[in-house]
Amino acid sequence: MPRRSRSPPGNDLPLSHALILKAALLTIGYIEENGPIGLTPTKALKRYFVAWAAEAFEWPGYMVEDLYAVNKVLNEHDFPPLVILHEVLLSAKLARHFKGTLRLTDLARKLQLEPARLWMLLTTHLLFVVDHSP
Repeated sequence: MPRRSRSPPGNDLPLSHALILKAALLTIGYIEENGPIGLTPTKALKRYFVAWAAEAFEWPGYMVEDLYAVNKVLNEHDFPPLVILHEVLLSAKLARHFKGTLRLTDLARKLQLEPARLWMLLTTHLLFVVDHSP
């Protein structure tokens, strides 16, 4: 069970530096605009989305040019921030797997409009729920 933490006061947090929040919001927006994201038979996100995410997330240490310098195509495991985000979205019940796709839940749609609450949920699950042993 995740620990309960107090919600931050208002939306005055400097959330522009919260990379996991930015990635989650971009992913939620992508699904809202383009529909569910396809999954491989092993339930990894399909390459078209991994390529999009690598460019859109602009994650420090994982620049698109560097990723493609090592890989001809990008799979989910080639972009570790996406692996973590995928796990956190599922753990926090913001997304679910259904018929070979990753789909948003109503909670994700609601919290998309409340970034401070979304950030609290993401970080709580990232810190206290996700298994960090691997």
